[in-house]
Amino acid sequence: MLDKPGIRENFLRIPEVSSVLREAQKELESTSWTKFDLLSFVCSDDKEFHSNMIWKDLVVQLVQVGLYKRLQKSFIKPKFLIGRSGGVSALDVCLGKQSVKDLLLSFKEELEIKKQAEQSQDILVGQKLELSKLYVFSAGINGGLYEESLGGKSTASLLEEISKDHLIDQVIALGVSEVVREESAIFYVMDSLALDPLLNWILPHLKAAA
Repeated sequence: MLDKPGIRENFLRIPEVSSVLREAQKELESTSWTKFDLLSFVCSDDKEFHSNMIWKDLVVQLVQVGLYKRLQKSFIKPKFLIGRSGGVSALDVCLGKQSVKDLLLSFKEELEIKKQAEQSQDILVGQKLELSKLYVFSAGINGGLYEESLGGKSTASLLEEISKDHLIDQVIALGVSEVVREESAIFYVMDSLALDPLLNWILPHLKAAA
């Protein structure tokens, strides 16, 4: 979603995304464990941005928080919400279970684990399998929210599980998510940017930068 500099710069023009990133930067500046310049990193060239995967992943999660805040202003609350299971995840912030500050504390823990792993001789190299968990919104239950026992699966698998008992007429991906579209080919997937009449200007820029 943030592979090219032009794409990242255009996402910064979305007020809700910019606001979340600036909030995160302010929190980072108030800490003693890092002096990382998040906003400069977002605007950096591809070599720098893609060479620091753990910070890149944090940026992606923060952008998703901003896009969800934007989506909430225009659409009713979704019946289901699917997001990353464990680790640094935008999902818990979108659900109101975490603040941006809490997300950064989770990120700090991941940084420390990564540092310890690098100092150890037992280093496992490979791509982490992305698993998701499902939340269902329901009035009167835990403030309108409860977690289904369908965690630790891919997004496509969770959608298939939901579709057994519910009619899914639309799946909305935060931003431009080819991964969700490819994994969930049997469902109609719309990008949240395309649904927002005030943000559809960004789509040609994203395609041009891709």
